[in-house]
Amino acid sequence: MNRKKWIKVWAVIFILFTLIVGIFNYLVDPMWMFQHSFKFNNLQYAFSEKKLKTYYLNNNRNKFDSLLIGSSRTTYYNQNEFKNMKVFNYSISAGKPYEYIDFIYYYKKNTEMRYLILGMDFFDSNINKNENKSKKIINNRKLLEGIDSSNLLMSFIKNYLTLDMIKYSMINLVRFTTSKTGHRSYNRNNIVLVDKVNEKEVERIAIKRSKKYYANTLSYDNKISSVFNKIKNNNPNTQIIVYTTPLSKPFLDYIFNDKKLTKYYFMWIRDLVNSFGKIYLTTYYNDLSLNYKLYSKDGDHFYPLIGKEITQFISGSKQATSTIDISNNIMEINSNNIDECLDISKLKIKSSGFDS
Repeated sequence: MNRKKWIKVWAVIFILFTLIVGIFNYLVDPMWMFQHSFKFNNLQYAFSEKKLKTYYLNNNRNKFDSLLIGSSRTTYYNQNEFKNMKVFNYSISAGKPYEYIDFIYYYKKNTEMRYLILGMDFFDSNINKNENKSKKIINNRKLLEGIDSSNLLMSFIKNYLTLDMIKYSMINLVRFTTSKTGHRSYNRNNIVLVDKVNEKEVERIAIKRSKKYYANTLSYDNKISSVFNKIKNNNPNTQIIVYTTPLSKPFLDYIFNDKKLTKYYFMWIRDLVNSFGKIYLTTYYNDLSLNYKLYSKDGDHFYPLIGKEITQFISGSKQATSTIDISNNIMEINSNNIDECLDISKLKIKSSGFDS
């Protein structure tokens, strides 16, 4: 076979291979660029939540009137379980409040926002020596601008005609065949699914994670209150609901056995209340933290059942189930009762076995 024929043969093979790759990636749709849903793509690995959820939002803007945003802990909260709200859960792994500003702005560009629900974590307030805030913000804005500047065809060619995407499509296919969610999976409705973890394993993981979690903390972020204020001031016509995510006893023990972290904890609560006026606090010793082996998978990511209880409570619904009385595990703190509540928090800490 002469050289020209070989070139034609290899060109045909390349085109066919590229088409197969594109069709496979399109069908599994690991980046949520399209709307189709089948059994084999209903357990999706969130390898780039910022990008995935932005594509999802762009395809479903007319379905929402409220926004929920937080870290990976808040990804476990079902966006459909808020009372009288059509919520989009824009939460992202390791998300921080300074990042939320750009994603809130992006959400508002073409979508109504009656309510903004903020899931806040204690680690939000700590300066980490490995964190580059400026770089994160720049990368986030590039990501959002890149999605906005590309049409669907361009995005398909750029993302789905590549072998890199095959890896994520295969992960999703394996999750379908094994019915395993991995660390966690999403269904095609932006809802997190997670497998139950053995309680002994939960205890082991929680103790291990709690020992390492704050190891890189340098100091309290004194600029965090300005970030909170910016979020509030940027959304004057939106009702803002703020809650804090629960932590297990090993995490809380670590915080309250370190005088520096204890100080930061109370500074964080006061900054939240000063900025937003009222918060729902779950980050203290309570039934959730003490029974974390039952309610969480690793000590700081609590199962969707707990998220359901919290979301329905803060949106004014009755208790979601009879599993736990969530009203006994949330403190509503405002500027009028903050001193009293923080005293109550200390008493709860002592009553849980912590010696202050």
